[in-house]
Amino acid sequence: MKEVTETLQEEPFNGGKRAVISGVLAALAGAGLGYLTGNIPGMIAGAVLGGGTGAAIGLHTAQGDKVSEVWVTKAIQDPTMVGAEKRVVENGHWMYDNCGGGHGHVHDSHCHSHYMVDGYWVRFSPDIRWKNVGQYQVPTLQHSNMDGVLSGLLSTGAGAGIGTAVGFGLRALLAAA
Repeated sequence: MKEVTETLQEEPFNGGKRAVISGVLAALAGAGLGYLTGNIPGMIAGAVLGGGTGAAIGLHTAQGDKVSEVWVTKAIQDPTMVGAEKRVVENGHWMYDNCGGGHGHVHDSHCHSHYMVDGYWVRFSPDIRWKNVGQYQVPTLQHSNMDGVLSGLLSTGAGAGIGTAVGFGLRALLAAA
């Protein structure tokens, strides 16, 4: 067996970059829902407040992030084919001869029909059983803070919520005036 070594490199989350990305996602969500639920002022307020909230969430989720090496155990499995399933589906069409006698009716007494087989669809599906025969470990790098996708979803949700609330609020205020 050959031993492979390489240096794993990963940096902690960049707070500024995450704040910008989260802020933009939240601003877009806030602006869109602010506009749909309110009007142009709702869109602007939703974008500003949603963007600010998103940026704050992005910055907060990146602060204090540390990267650590964690060893993960994985199974070594041996496949064995224990059977297979064969499925055959006929593919064809109906042919009509001497139909209509110039009238074009399929149900005329001189009409003859027969089924033509064009071919078959054949599908084989193997039945494979896996047996654990050992295990090995691989190093992984893991962040201590929430990952970027979750941070982005949280920021977008916050921006959408703020945009919706602001849009409805401004609509109610304008309707009352």
